[in-house]
Amino acid sequence: MESTMLYGVSNFEDKNYPVAKQSFTSIVVNNDNYYIEDAQWYLALCYIQTNEQSKAVDQLIIIRNSNSIYSNDARKVLRRIR
Repeated sequence: MESTMLYGVSNFEDKNYPVAKQSFTSIVVNNDNYYIEDAQWYLALCYIQTNEQSKAVDQLIIIRNSNSIYSNDARKVLRRIR
């Protein structure tokens, strides 16, 4: 999962959002790894960058309602995009 996460972040930084989304989605679907919180956050950011607002909102709500380190950030982003 570490290499998948790094591959996703690398593609995110290169603005290759479709490939990044695939990496982050595979981490989230695996659901039993150290990188899930980071993958959820980056996946939400990918959705924002690709104008998939409803998916971004859904992902941010999941993050906001969790004990994630990104929950406060998700709350702030949700306020801005709604």
